[in-house]
Amino acid sequence: MAQRPVVRIECDIPATKKPHKGVAEPFEYKDPETGELRVVDLCDAHGGPARAAVAKVAVYSRPASQQVTLPTANGRSGPRARGGASNGQSTASSTQIREWAKAEGIPVKDRGRVPADLVLRYKAAH
Repeated sequence: MAQRPVVRIECDIPATKKPHKGVAEPFEYKDPETGELRVVDLCDAHGGPARAAVAKVAVYSRPASQQVTLPTANGRSGPRARGGASNGQSTASSTQIREWAKAEGIPVKDRGRVPADLVLRYKAAH
């Protein structure tokens, strides 16, 4: 006898008063805080309002392949050039800050991001 597997996708939102109707469909979105692509399975009752809300703003959308460059805090567009400071002064490299910290007896890791407080201490000393 042949077997036929049946996959049933259920709505991720718990039923409150009425059982869910219809087959749940995946609804994908990008988490604004983490940037992670997330998926929620929604039945007709929950998926309809979600899709309607997205449809209202989808007319303003652009292809995901298009990059948007937002102005930074200093008013420039795009990422800052490496080694340049927003006030025209040169910025110390991570290596210079680490070497200074070690010479001052301040513990600092050899790799990774230099802690902000250490950068401020370096700038205050120079």
